[in-house]
Formats: sequence, structure tokens, C-alpha cells
Amino acid sequence: LPPPIVLRGLLTQNDLDKIDSYTRQLALIRHEGCDGVGWTRYGESHEALFLHCSGDGSGLPSVEQDGTLQPSFVQSCASMFERLRTAIRDAADAGGLCSADNFESLNVRCIEHHTYVAGGGLTEKGHRDAGSSLTLSVLLTEPSDGGVFSTTDASGVTTPHAVGRGDGILLCSEMLHNVSTLKRGERRSLVIEWWSRKANSRDRFS
Repeated sequence: LPPPIVLRGLLTQNDLDKIDSYTRQLALIRHEGCDGVGWTRYGESHEALFLHCSGDGSGLPSVEQDGTLQPSFVQSCASMFERLRTAIRDAADAGGLCSADNFESLNVRCIEHHTYVAGGGLTEKGHRDAGSSLTLSVLLTEPSDGGVFSTTDASGVTTPHAVGRGDGILLCSEMLHNVSTLKRGERRSLVIEWWSRKANSRDRFS
């Protein structure tokens, strides 16, 4: 597989502020109003909030709770999403991960907001995003103690990627990757996966 691509400054400060405001508001609805639909826990120290789905399983692009309409990420952050999509298409093409023509045939599998606190990480041996074609991970917080994103190539060589807030890592989804255990603070990231099947509306699989 081609090596991953680090994209410096992929998100601006304004982008980061908007994502932070949007996800905090949405988390209240997903956690308290939708019986857990639209988010998932990986233990006490790591959870993911799905931003691509309606939150009620209807497949609609927004969710209404207590009379308040909550748009999806693509709706709420439309211009940002289009900039990301264009940047990813061009970088994947230039880096040999996926041609621009092939990228145009892909759909969003999921858009996830991951939150890690001390003790959390993605340490599963052999982890990859099976079934997806491209994965983008953008760091939304300042680097802390631990919580380092790494990839492992076919020869078994593991490479940690030093990224800052707003930087992204683009990789072929089948490449092994992990996040080391966070020792203190909080780590948040935006993850988008593209695949060849139709776009999902509920979670990673439907």
C-alpha cells in the first residue's frame, strides 16, 4: 500500500471552533435524546459520535429533538466538508492512494468525532478500516502525552506520525493503524471514511 500522507493545516482555527461547537451541541442530543443511536462507546475512555447520520435511524439528514432541528455535519459544515473532500481527492490522486476518477465514485461511509481521555487509545493489534477505501483522521486538539497516531506497513515497520492541531493523516483504509494510549488530557479527532458502497445513514454499517 502507498504510504500515508500528512496534510498540514487541513483545518483552520475557524473550522476547529465550528466543529467543537457543533459536536458539543449534537452530543447532548445523541447521548440524552436518541437512546444511544448515533454514537458508540469503546470503554470508559474512548467514544465516537457519528456525524453523518440523522441520529434517529431514519436516514434523514437532520434530527429534531425538543423542537430543535440539528443538521448533519455535511449540512452544518457544508463549505468545510467540500474543501476537505477536494483536498482529499487531490492528495489521494497525487500520492497514489486513489485516482481522482476513482474517488468520484466513492461515498462517505462514516464521519466520526472521536474523544479519548486518559487511558483511552486504539491499540487493537492488526486494526484497519476493513471495507473502506480511504480514511482521513484530523487531530482537533493539541498533542498531549500519548495519543499518537501510527501506521504499520506490510513489512511490519510502525511509523508514528507527529501532527499538530488541525493536521490530517490520509491513508488507504486497509493499512494497519493505531492510536497509542493517552496518558493525560483529552484527544479529539475527526475521522472520515470513504467506500465504494452507498452512503450510510445510521452508523458504520447501515
